[in-house]
Amino acid sequence: MPTLKEQLSREKPWAILGISRKKYDTIKPWKKAGMTKEKYAEMLNLMPHEAMQILKDEADAERLVESIIFGSQGKDLVAVRAGSRGTRDLGDAVMLRVLEFAQGAYPVVEG
Repeated sequence: MPTLKEQLSREKPWAILGISRKKYDTIKPWKKAGMTKEKYAEMLNLMPHEAMQILKDEADAERLVESIIFGSQGKDLVAVRAGSRGTRDLGDAVMLRVLEFAQGAYPVVEG
């Protein structure tokens, strides 16, 4: 069991994803990943910041390309893919990438 100091020093999962706590609790990304809320938060905290930045950059690039190709329709198309309704923002795109990571879509390279 982590100490209180360890718990307080960890970054909040919604902050890592770049979304609000309300949105994080509404979307429940840990359920989509098939994990408990605690395990999902632990996974996010164990991810190197560089890896999270890569996922954010990829999600941002994907969002930009889709908006260029599909215009406003691309937002709705991607929102459906992300499992949400309405328009998608960068937080949704990052959560989609993290979900793919949690499900093993990205290989883990040691070293």
